[in-house]
Amino acid sequence: MTDQSQRVCVDLQDVTGLTSPMVPLFSDLKRHVICDARRPHFCSDPPEHPQTSDRQFLIPVDQFLSSKLWDMGNSAPYGHRGDLSTLHEAIVAHGGEATAAAEQYEGLAATDQLAIVTFLRTLKAPVIPNLPNPQELGSPIFIPPPGFAP
Repeated sequence: MTDQSQRVCVDLQDVTGLTSPMVPLFSDLKRHVICDARRPHFCSDPPEHPQTSDRQFLIPVDQFLSSKLWDMGNSAPYGHRGDLSTLHEAIVAHGGEATAAAEQYEGLAATDQLAIVTFLRTLKAPVIPNLPNPQELGSPIFIPPPGFAP
């Protein structure tokens, strides 16, 4: 069961200073099973620590919300626990519904795999002053709009 009844609307132009209403989120914002017996990395969360949705129903431990890719270039480490140090590791650890995509990636020549990882590393969120999360040097600089208060 998935909860798709709630809608979220955030004015990113006002909050972040973006100059366009379009945000390349690169996510479907849905829950997916991304592990299986052959690729169990993401199945390793203990069932005694269940997550609950906003509507208070239990979320199966093998389901994860699709991550946004818009800051892959400055959001290492990877994986929902932050236990994968490279994008390559994160891609090949995917099983379940993502098995076909992981296998296609693995079937590519090393130069093509590198091209994909290189592209993902170009997706960088703006550096936001006073943000507690690590931010990478070389990321775009956030310019707050007038009246912005973090």
